[in-house]
Amino acid sequence: MKTSLYDEHVRLKARIVDYAGYQMPLDYGSSISEHRSVRHAAGLFDVSHMGVLPVTGPEAGDFLARVLTNDPRPLAVGQILYSPLLDEDGAALDDLLVYRMGPDSYRLVVNAGNRQVDFEHLKKHAGPGAGLAGDFAPIAILALQGPVSERIVKMIFGEDLLLPGNYRFVQTQDSDGTQILISRTGYTGEDGFELFLPAASAPELWRKLLDVGSPLGLVPAGLAARDSLRMEAGLPLYGHELSRERTALDAGLARFVNLDREGFFGREALLAQRAAGQVRSRLALIATGRGLPRAGDQVFDGETRIGYVTSGGYSPTLDAGIALVSAEPGLRYAEGHELTIQGTRRPLAARVCPRPHYRRSRGG
Repeated sequence: MKTSLYDEHVRLKARIVDYAGYQMPLDYGSSISEHRSVRHAAGLFDVSHMGVLPVTGPEAGDFLARVLTNDPRPLAVGQILYSPLLDEDGAALDDLLVYRMGPDSYRLVVNAGNRQVDFEHLKKHAGPGAGLAGDFAPIAILALQGPVSERIVKMIFGEDLLLPGNYRFVQTQDSDGTQILISRTGYTGEDGFELFLPAASAPELWRKLLDVGSPLGLVPAGLAARDSLRMEAGLPLYGHELSRERTALDAGLARFVNLDREGFFGREALLAQRAAGQVRSRLALIATGRGLPRAGDQVFDGETRIGYVTSGGYSPTLDAGIALVSAEPGLRYAEGHELTIQGTRRPLAARVCPRPHYRRSRGG
């Protein structure tokens, strides 16, 4: 499948790869350059492959409170909530964002590779008072991320537009009357926005954003930069930090799991995991030797295997290999403690560092 921006990616000479069934841009020549542009200026991503599922009806809030670990019912219209999605046995099916569109209306934004599994699971458990539809068709999502993203949005939509705070959204119109939802969300560790609009209108807005933003340092950015950015920021990726085998607690998402709240899927399993002391520890490592950690590599303290890499690769910000590690329950190490990463290559020396690897300054 192709998003409505596919021709734009080809025009910009993107390297195209298959991702979750979509032909998506991996990079536009240099993922490292794109990564650094997002940290210092801005990057524009096509994330139209994400799934968008509307849930409506008088029991929509109660239904979502039952299937999600985080309760969306207290949300005001215009607010957004992050939550893991678990099955009845506590296995993580996905992590997603919930948009409160109206009193009885929500929008779920789910991971591209999980959209069908999520839909079937939710459809199975939705009662008559909670209507669940498939993806909005057709819709596009553009992610504008980086410290100058607010200036670019203001230049496009006008200085008078009251932009939302973090995890909030507003709805507005483009100059031609196109309805656009602007949310202050992202997956890079930077300030930024995600823009939802009809797919047919996306190419024009894509070009307009690049035309206006290029003098400020805006560049198109692909999947590779998106992954390295989120890894530096310590953000989980489904299938890596979070999966059917790695619970929401293992992924460090306890603040999005209110175990004092009864009645949501998976609660008993997570309570049992916590009571048994089986919640896995999380570590952040930076390589001190030459080489790059990769997901699946084993981590050793001396001769003792203590965990494995869930995400690893090159950090353009730190100019070093970095890794997110799932370690044995109860393990704690002081910053600077030396460990060894062992994959299919020679052993790679690394040390424990603060988590996340990158955190933007409050002024940036």
